[in-house]
Amino acid sequence: PYVLPNADGGPRLLDVDLVPACSMLTRASLYAEVGMWDLRFPLYWGDTDWCARVLRAGQRVCCAVDSRAWHRDWSSVVRGFGAATFIRDHVRGALLF
Repeated sequence: PYVLPNADGGPRLLDVDLVPACSMLTRASLYAEVGMWDLRFPLYWGDTDWCARVLRAGQRVCCAVDSRAWHRDWSSVVRGFGAATFIRDHVRGALLF
């Protein structure tokens, strides 16, 4: 992976293939270029599909190296939807992708 230097005082950026939706910041103009999220995806894999389309459009997907994201009690998602729904949606999204 390539980490851009922090010469201008801005954040150090790492080119990646995917940024999870829970920590994604995006320019609004990018949606005009690559389109909105594909609603056929269930709760999972939509961010993967969208980032792939961004990359295919010749744009960059980056992670700010020094950033931190906190996803509060992710395990509640599994409990709230149930393990069967969690597994079904992951498999369905993976197959669609």
